[in-house]
Amino acid sequence: MAILMKFLAFSGMVIHNGNVEKQPSGQSFETANIINKVNFNITTLQLSGFTTDETNSHWSGYVAATSFSNPQPNFQTVCGSWIVQSVSPSPQGNAAQWIGIGGFFSGRTLIQTGTDSESGPNGVSYCAWIELIPGKIYYPPLTIEPGNVISASIYLDEIGTNNWQVQLTDVTTGQTNTSQVFNFDSSMLSAEWIEENPNISPYSLADFGTAQFGPVFTHSTPDQAVVESGAPEYVAANFSYNPERVPLPPTYYIGQLANYKIDMVIGGTILASTSGLTGTNQCSFTVQWENS
Repeated sequence: MAILMKFLAFSGMVIHNGNVEKQPSGQSFETANIINKVNFNITTLQLSGFTTDETNSHWSGYVAATSFSNPQPNFQTVCGSWIVQSVSPSPQGNAAQWIGIGGFFSGRTLIQTGTDSESGPNGVSYCAWIELIPGKIYYPPLTIEPGNVISASIYLDEIGTNNWQVQLTDVTTGQTNTSQVFNFDSSMLSAEWIEENPNISPYSLADFGTAQFGPVFTHSTPDQAVVESGAPEYVAANFSYNPERVPLPPTYYIGQLANYKIDMVIGGTILASTSGLTGTNQCSFTVQWENS
């Protein structure tokens, strides 16, 4: 599947020292259609391709690192795509799908973006968000509906800075939001593709059924890509970058890296289970709701 270069109008915002500045809509922004992936700021890497089963009280999904015993700060881009999950009505329930950089190891400095599916006394609602940890959460002006295809990318805007670009695209409706994040110092030690129980009391994990995270592919130049055959349409993603400031480094499938497959477990009860990596390149997966 060749990458399609195009210009895309977007509305965005600037996040600077915790303040949000709305960007005017209708600007052009060069984008390329790609799928979930990670980029490293090194040209050679010893690939382990080793998966370890883990549990977490809030997360289900995959985390990748150069090594879990001696991680290196090499993640400068993460991309992902998923189908917004529909949640069943309940008094209080919440579930989120997201991608991020720097959220796994101790002293985490996580930059993440995703969608939230929430059920409460006033019904079911859906939204998109960007969160910085430590920091704040922001809500891009996107209208999110269950069943919509979402693509997302987080990437370092310029080598030697702590400035980032975060892009969310609703592939189904064509809405796109690109946000600039300034002065956020991520550890860049890990990349995450996660189904989360935000667990903001008294909310429990909403029944989302099966969450689908699309295949991952790797490419070495901005104008060519390799994607597993038969990849469904929903994996298409929009990824923006400035090659003059940040040359696009080599990229890798999750399965090529040291990775943790995480099930969400509390007190011995499985709340959500993660499938193995599937597909030609061992890079797709699903998360199955089990319990609240």
